[in-house]
Amino acid sequence: MHLEPDVLIHGVSPPILLDMALQLHDINQSSWSESHEFSLEDIAIALGATLAEARSVTEALVADGVFARGEGHERGYFATQKLGQLANASISKGITRQRAEVLLQDVIRAAEMINADPEKYPYQVTCLVVFGSFLTDKATLGDLDIGLLLRQTVFFTGSEFGIEQRMKIDRSHYNRSRAALRLKKPKLVSLHELDEVVRIGTPYRLVFGELPNVPAAE
Repeated sequence: MHLEPDVLIHGVSPPILLDMALQLHDINQSSWSESHEFSLEDIAIALGATLAEARSVTEALVADGVFARGEGHERGYFATQKLGQLANASISKGITRQRAEVLLQDVIRAAEMINADPEKYPYQVTCLVVFGSFLTDKATLGDLDIGLLLRQTVFFTGSEFGIEQRMKIDRSHYNRSRAALRLKKPKLVSLHELDEVVRIGTPYRLVFGELPNVPAAE
C-alpha cells in the first residue's frame, strides 16, 4: 500500500494513520485476523485524538474496509487484511512501473550474487516474493515491496568469542545480505520478512528461489 505524503486521508496525515495501524498491531502481538478486536478508545489513543474525532475517522475507515464491525465482537471493531496492509504502507511520491520493474530485476540479480558467494554472505536467499502495488495495473507505484526469506548456510565457530559476540557477528552477516538486496535505495525498495507478508494475508508472487511450506496467497 502506498500513501502520498501530502495527501490527508479522512483528515488525518499518512504518518499518523500508519502509526495507528502499527500501535494496534502491538496491542495484539500476533497475526492479523478477525479475532483482533479494538474499542473506539483503543483507536483514539493510537490516533492521539478525542473520541469524537476518532469516531469520525473510524467510520470512514470502516467504509474503506480497514476496520469492520460484526456480531460477537464486544470491543466494537476488528482488524481486516487492509489494516495489516496499512501497517506496512510506504509514504512517498511513488515510482513509475517501469522503474519498479528495473529495480525488481536488480534485486533478483543481487540475490543471485549473494547466493554465489556464501563466504561473503553466510545468509543466503531462500526466496523472494513481490507484493503490494506491483501486482496491480497502476502506472505509479508507492515503492517496490519485496518479501524475503534468508537462511544461514555458513556458521561462525570462533571459540575465542562468547555467545553474545557470535550472535552479533551472525546479525551482522544477516544485515549484510539484507542490505545488498535493498540496493542502497531504502526509499524505493521496501523489504519485509516473508512470514510478515504471509501473516497479513496480502497477495504475493514468487520471483526468486523456492517457497517454504507456507500457503501462497492468490
